[in-house]
Amino acid sequence: MLNSLGERMSCKYSDVIISMHPGNINHLVKKGADKINFYHIPNGVNVEDWERPTSLTKELNSRFLNIKKKKKKIILYAGTVSIANDIKLLIEASEKSKLSAEYVIIGDGTEVDFLKKYTKGKKNTFHFFGKIEKKYIPKSIEFADICYVGFKYNKLYEYGVSANKIWDYMMSSKAIIMSINSCNDPVKDANCGITVNTGSVKDLASAIDEMLIKDNLEELGINGRDYVMSNNQYPLLAEKCITIFNKYLKDK
Repeated sequence: MLNSLGERMSCKYSDVIISMHPGNINHLVKKGADKINFYHIPNGVNVEDWERPTSLTKELNSRFLNIKKKKKKIILYAGTVSIANDIKLLIEASEKSKLSAEYVIIGDGTEVDFLKKYTKGKKNTFHFFGKIEKKYIPKSIEFADICYVGFKYNKLYEYGVSANKIWDYMMSSKAIIMSINSCNDPVKDANCGITVNTGSVKDLASAIDEMLIKDNLEELGINGRDYVMSNNQYPLLAEKCITIFNKYLKDK
């Protein structure tokens, strides 16, 4: 009750509302917000992290090299392994996929133990790396051919998405498969991969097959890199915030 009251009061009396999710305004107007006061500023990236990436430990590097020896494309996910990220959907789609690949899951979470058991006996191998330090993510993603980001089908995501892992993948110049029902689609905007918005195993499997046979994965990856460099660098986002604040102060 108090949270709801606080939300309504904030929406009614705020001069400026900034959100990482572009569709949030569709909810906030119901609470008294004015669309004219709403601004969308997405999550961002620190470019220096990618220009001078930290080398992998010998153990991590060895694990990736062993997977590379199998001469199959690598589909990689990096992030929290929870119900919300729906790695189970990816596993089910890989079973229906007509093509073979190696799947790497980097991260920890409540679903790891279950998913390790769930992938046993499946036709594609899933390699669970566990949680690794953030500084090793750029070099780890370099080993991927395609990166995956998924969210369990939920009406909540209709308000938008701005997950850090999307920008991480783009900064690594990797083609992306994204599964989400969202009002915005940065993967489509950047022309860097395929988005599946149905939550369907069959549709995701088709997207996997389509991506695995593409001969322009590098081009798609470059598109993503160009997009994030033009839209998601922290200095650019900070400048947008400053412009909004200055406009508000001037109007006052």
